[in-house]
Amino acid sequence: MIPNITESLLNSYKSSISSYDEVIDHNGQVKPYWKNIFATLEGIGLEKIELRNQEIIHKLKENGVTYNVYNSNDATPRPWKLDPIPFLIHEEEWKTIEKGLQQRAHLLDLIIKDIYGPQLLLKNSIIPAELIYDNSGFFRPCFDINPNGNNRLMLYAADIARGSDGKMWLLDNRTQSPSTLT
Repeated sequence: MIPNITESLLNSYKSSISSYDEVIDHNGQVKPYWKNIFATLEGIGLEKIELRNQEIIHKLKENGVTYNVYNSNDATPRPWKLDPIPFLIHEEEWKTIEKGLQQRAHLLDLIIKDIYGPQLLLKNSIIPAELIYDNSGFFRPCFDINPNGNNRLMLYAADIARGSDGKMWLLDNRTQSPSTLT
């Protein structure tokens, strides 16, 4: 049985909510799949959670974990952010997201196979040739090379976020160096 969640932590959290929330349902109750996490967090306490967060920030800085915002005028590397509280997605919702991500990865793999193979997408003007040939990521020496296995797409990660409508949205595909690969 899940221990009762202390009101202090929950009330502190609820007071900061102004839109759709991952943890609290429309009745103001903790969603069932978040109860264990909240019970654990309550056991740890706000001070220790903050201490752990400071340790995370320190370790990321100490190890130089940064990222660049591409196409930004500011070329300064930004520090990576890592939340000490995990992001939970209900299993049923994840099944839908997973299916969509698998479809997306399959489509991208088919596009890569075509671009480095028969190039029907180019020949049929579905993708403009300059989009491929002017791209620094296109490697002409790899044309018509068939690597072992069926897949050309070796890495895939996606940035997803929940919109104000409560639905998950895909923000970006990462196929060259997925930042979630670590």
